[in-house]
Amino acid sequence: MDLDIDANYKREIPNYLEKSSFATFAVARVNLREIRNESINSSKKYGNSIDYEWINIKDQLVAELILKAFGDNDKKKILDVALGKSRTPVEILDICKIPPTSGYRKIKSLIQDGLLIPNGTCLARSKKQVRQFISALENIKIDIDKGKLVVKVRFTKI
Repeated sequence: MDLDIDANYKREIPNYLEKSSFATFAVARVNLREIRNESINSSKKYGNSIDYEWINIKDQLVAELILKAFGDNDKKKILDVALGKSRTPVEILDICKIPPTSGYRKIKSLIQDGLLIPNGTCLARSKKQVRQFISALENIKIDIDKGKLVVKVRFTKI
């Protein structure tokens, strides 16, 4: 009887951790979108070019979200291919040579994280409108200052 309780307890811990980290990263995703929107709005307000503005990411969860995306080789390839030119998911996967099953999952994750953003549509062979995406980040700098991770980003100008 004790073994059954122990086994159930051990299953609950990973589920709890998975749910709590999901909720934590959901907040980080929202924060990244807010940072990007604030940056774009302030550059329009003051007439600055967002192209040359470095934004210091103070939220450590957002910084971790960005670093995890660039730490995954396939996600990094996707972001590199979508840098500077809008592309459809099919184009991205073809160029990156990533299998569709895992590729679409990773593209969806990058969209949810706010690192891939919609930028127009195009007509596919099937005569349907297909959404195109572009990398939200143009450039990234990573530093360590007094043991603290410092991430600075430059958002893509659309």
